[in-house]
Amino acid sequence: MSLFETIGVREGMEFQANLLALGAAIEPKPTGRGSLYTPAAQQMNQMAAQYVRSVKSEKGGDSVRE
Repeated sequence: MSLFETIGVREGMEFQANLLALGAAIEPKPTGRGSLYTPAAQQMNQMAAQYVRSVKSEKGGDSVRE
């Protein structure tokens, strides 16, 4: 399930734009193990999970899957 299916198109586009802006501001350095392991990528993953949880609570929980 995509981000847009999970939280809605408008919210997904807004969140994606925020992540791109955050990534551009941080400019993580490669670790040699791939970009998924950089601190910035981990921070963005945590922000994504927090955002999905907040949208789930606003929309009633069970109707939105993570």
